[in-house]
Amino acid sequence: LIDWSSVDKPQHVALGANSLILKSQDEGLTWSAQYAEGNSDLVAIHCQNSDSFFAVAAGGRVLRSADGGSTWNLLYQGVDELRDISFVNDAVGIAVGDGGVILSTQDAGSTWVRKVLPTPSNLNKIIFLNAESAIAGCSQGGYWKTRNGGATWDPYLFQQTLFHSLSFVDE
Repeated sequence: LIDWSSVDKPQHVALGANSLILKSQDEGLTWSAQYAEGNSDLVAIHCQNSDSFFAVAAGGRVLRSADGGSTWNLLYQGVDELRDISFVNDAVGIAVGDGGVILSTQDAGSTWVRKVLPTPSNLNKIIFLNAESAIAGCSQGGYWKTRNGGATWDPYLFQQTLFHSLSFVDE
């Protein structure tokens, strides 16, 4: 499994290679498998609710499902490999990827704005703290933080540290 997300307490969704999507309705006791269109690796998923899912896939793609993962629509196709995606509400979301790439949307993925942070590092994880603040974790130590909805990003770098994921309890 590559990534997973909780919709609510009993419902979970996990991703795997070759477009595999696993869904559980009973807190992970049993799982049902389905496959997204396109036969490519799904890298990360964000579940808004039991029907609305966003995912990033190999090849710099952003996908959305409005029917619980049964069908998927391509929202964005770029050249950058993407590593994670998160939404703070139904409209505002960010995807991050290799070479400091940040994609942001204010309209539920209809349009995306591409920004590249001045770092040689890959951004592996994005977490919203609230509607204005988010943190993007770097693969080569540290993180970038925005306090203005992604307009600007400040670096917080550490020496000799590699990050693959991060999580926060609160701000």
